[in-house]
Amino acid sequence: MKPEIQPDPHADSPQDEVLRLSVHADAGAQSDATSARLVEEVLQDCDASPGSSVSVAVPAGDGVMVARLHDLLDEDEAHRAGSTVIVDGVLPAGK
Repeated sequence: MKPEIQPDPHADSPQDEVLRLSVHADAGAQSDATSARLVEEVLQDCDASPGSSVSVAVPAGDGVMVARLHDLLDEDEAHRAGSTVIVDGVLPAGK
């Protein structure tokens, strides 16, 4: 997966852009370790700088993914959108 930076329509400047990412998992049960690893890989592969704003969509039924994003992001907020949870946050320095 190669995420793209999409401009936020509410951004005041190019520095206010939000990197939008999606984490997709195969249907069926998966281990907690797999869910956590998927989140970590997506954040590592996005090549965003510390301090970048991100918006990550994950399956609503996967609480491990939401919890891992909470661990990895600063200023994070989660909200449900249908069968998806969207977690908005900031990539911290040194994580």
